[in-house]
Amino acid sequence: MNKVELGDLLRHTTYVVKAYDEGHKYSEGSAFCIRPDGLLVTAAHVVTGRTPIQEEDYRDPEPVLRARTRESDYTEYRPVLCGIKIAFPGPLEEPLQIDLALLAPIEKQNDLPHLPVSDEFHPVGSEVLMAGFPDEVELPLRFDRKLDMDYEPHQEREEETKKGLERIKELLMVKSGMVSHMHDLIIDPGGDGDWELTLASYYIDNVMHSGASGGPVINSQGEVIGVITKRAVTTVSYPDLDNPNKEVPSGSALAISASTVLDFVDRQVSRGEIHHRNEST
Repeated sequence: MNKVELGDLLRHTTYVVKAYDEGHKYSEGSAFCIRPDGLLVTAAHVVTGRTPIQEEDYRDPEPVLRARTRESDYTEYRPVLCGIKIAFPGPLEEPLQIDLALLAPIEKQNDLPHLPVSDEFHPVGSEVLMAGFPDEVELPLRFDRKLDMDYEPHQEREEETKKGLERIKELLMVKSGMVSHMHDLIIDPGGDGDWELTLASYYIDNVMHSGASGGPVINSQGEVIGVITKRAVTTVSYPDLDNPNKEVPSGSALAISASTVLDFVDRQVSRGEIHHRNEST
């Protein structure tokens, strides 16, 4: 597939996700569809609004999650899985937490455009595209900031105007990049060799700003290789400041292998530790 075709594919499979509590939005991010029934993969902190992931942030009560592509209408989702915790019998003081989540539509969906997930790891030098709804994208001439809300027609339809503005400000960005570093970690949660989970972390030599967390990283065949989880940071020394060592974005994005969450879910479902919660999961 060429990059124009890949960009079109991402436009139809990448979602903006908003999390609400008692009617108020507290988090926003991105996600992507991996099955025709609408199952979405995202970063867990998009669901909870913070890290580390705490169970109470998505359990009691469950957050209201709404998601849509640029072309579709909002659909409500619930978290099927939020944050993968893996305990080790000895070497770590606390469980390893993986910033991934699965969202299932509350109402059954069918035949939705979706991305296949690659089960192969991609070495340094692999070309990729990544997509999300970052807050760096602005409308032309910033006309949304110049809208006169005292204008009588706007006052009469204030809520409708605000909702319309919010929708058109949700702008998908697609960026190209290259795998500049890949680290894979083989995890044996039980310590007995019964089951191993291979986790790959990718550093992409381009950066996506906040709001793109949970978006996909795909290869040239249109397969997902990773989930955007955060911007990589580096420590810079500023001797003249009160805090001379400051963390700043390093110019690259960090993604976790998308196959990790699917391997984990398949394992847990087969053992009866994760149950299907509606017809679409």
